[in-house]
Amino acid sequence: MNAVPSLTSSTLARSSAVMALGTLVSRVLGMARALLLAWALGLLALSANAFATANSAQIFFTGAVAALRARTLDMMVLVAVAVGAGWLYSIGVTLTGGGE
Repeated sequence: MNAVPSLTSSTLARSSAVMALGTLVSRVLGMARALLLAWALGLLALSANAFATANSAQIFFTGAVAALRARTLDMMVLVAVAVGAGWLYSIGVTLTGGGE
């Protein structure tokens, strides 16, 4: 029979350090990916704006859809409405030449 190894404080600390390092590397690479995509698409391009909004707010929109299907209103719905309204307003101002 395979015995389950006991977790000592050193193995727990090592495992925690590996997880923390993996999370840090993932965050740094994610930021580098976002910056590279923003540069490739153009910082002021309308497509870059839509791409960034869709990628950063996706969790809120999917959460809002799930909440609305369950016939509840929660923070996901609130944030999705706010992000969507802000994005639509910025597109309107960009297309009409408004602003400053």
